[in-house]
Amino acid sequence: MEQTAYQDWAWVRPMLSLGFCLTVAHGLDPQTLADRLGVAPEREVLRRDEAVDWFEVTEPVVRVGRVAGWAFAFQEYGAEAGRPDALRAAAVGTEAVTVWRTASALGWFGYARDGEIVVAFELDSPHRRTGSAPQELVDVLARVGLPTEQAWPARSPVSPVLPGLALLTAVSGVRLTGADLDGPLLTGEITG
Repeated sequence: MEQTAYQDWAWVRPMLSLGFCLTVAHGLDPQTLADRLGVAPEREVLRRDEAVDWFEVTEPVVRVGRVAGWAFAFQEYGAEAGRPDALRAAAVGTEAVTVWRTASALGWFGYARDGEIVVAFELDSPHRRTGSAPQELVDVLARVGLPTEQAWPARSPVSPVLPGLALLTAVSGVRLTGADLDGPLLTGEITG
């Protein structure tokens, strides 16, 4: 199990109770990913604190950037940027990965390629995978500590979101930090 992978995403822990979504797409620029996710054309390049002041938290706001050849979209207080239709749109002609958690503790992982969801599952039920090739990432799931034949342990001190993010890193190579999200990043509201 890659315990260090959990540590790489420890900065996300304060957001777990509020909900968030991270979607990454290979080879796209931030504008293209924003378009595919349904971000309104009225976009600003803002630092995180400026985005909070500008948009507050009443609407689904996404901050979009680029790292290691992948565009990323990060949404706090919601998961609209990781809906299955948004993931499929992000993956048209490429591949995309999403991990999200809502304030009600529902969490989801999805991997899509060429506009089709290949592997998807609720983070607390990684053994119930769906998609066109649900077995495709089984070895990677096991490597990052997600059980492949049973549910996530209910009494685990680790949220399944953390190995979900480690899985995103294993698939894409993307590893963000809190500083990456401080920006400035392209910022706008999801309207679709």
